[in-house]
Amino acid sequence: MGMHPQLLEYRGRSVRLLSGRKFRFPSNVYIIGTMNSADRSIGRMDLALRRRFLWLDLLPDYSVLHSWLSRTGNNPSGFSSGALKQCNQMLEERGIAPEQQIGHALFMIQTAGNESQASEDKPLIAAALRRIVRHSVLPYVRELCTMQFGRPDRALESQIESTLLQCVSVDAQEATLDDTEAPESGEDL
Repeated sequence: MGMHPQLLEYRGRSVRLLSGRKFRFPSNVYIIGTMNSADRSIGRMDLALRRRFLWLDLLPDYSVLHSWLSRTGNNPSGFSSGALKQCNQMLEERGIAPEQQIGHALFMIQTAGNESQASEDKPLIAAALRRIVRHSVLPYVRELCTMQFGRPDRALESQIESTLLQCVSVDAQEATLDDTEAPESGEDL
């Protein structure tokens, strides 16, 4: 049965489907969907469909990251939510909208849970922080700048990298993975 957007609009009332059958969308059933507004192809959703939903922007929340980093054992690298805020301010100064900035959850590492075991926090160690920055943040910023301005901004990438990795000592940086090495098998970022 194909779902008609009208079913959401007429929640709780009987609607005739194309098949001729009647259907009533229950009033106690909710549809929750997510989309990343950084993906411009999704952002052009038909307005007739968009108006049938409530929208909630989930922007970078530095207090959430600060709380997570403050939990015992979560932050051996000494990372600061302020570093992320600085980077997003750099993006904002270049006209990047808040919904396209670097999100806080990227730095909040957890184990993969399952039906019998809950997810647990994993420490944000220096090696994990470097992998997040080099293999997630920087490629995203490069793509974002290319899409917005027609070219990457290497100076911005360098500023963001040094700001996010300022908590990691030079000696520790030299002793860890280089950019070409992949994360260990089975290791979650």
